[in-house]
Amino acid sequence: MRTINVLAGVSCSLMLSACAGFAELRQCGFDGCGTDPRIAAEVRNELTQRRSIGPPGYVYVQSLGGVVYLTGHVLTDTERNAAVSIARNTRGVQRVVDMVNVRADEGA
Repeated sequence: MRTINVLAGVSCSLMLSACAGFAELRQCGFDGCGTDPRIAAEVRNELTQRRSIGPPGYVYVQSLGGVVYLTGHVLTDTERNAAVSIARNTRGVQRVVDMVNVRADEGA
């Protein structure tokens, strides 16, 4: 039952984020706004440099209309919060949508 509740919550989050993403898409097009590639690259670079967030590739970054979407998984809430903080503090970011999962069972 817990799995069903988690899946329902994730599905709901993805649908809400998709709706927000569609509004940004209408504004900027499929290639995003002019600053989106730079924003995403800066966030990815900073995440890669921070060893405390786990190996590179655990958190995926997309930017559309100045909105940064973070997905993937990390091992702790501290790692997730650090990734969100990095994204929020990147120049040009209007908003951060955090869809990063904490998977504490990875180390077990």
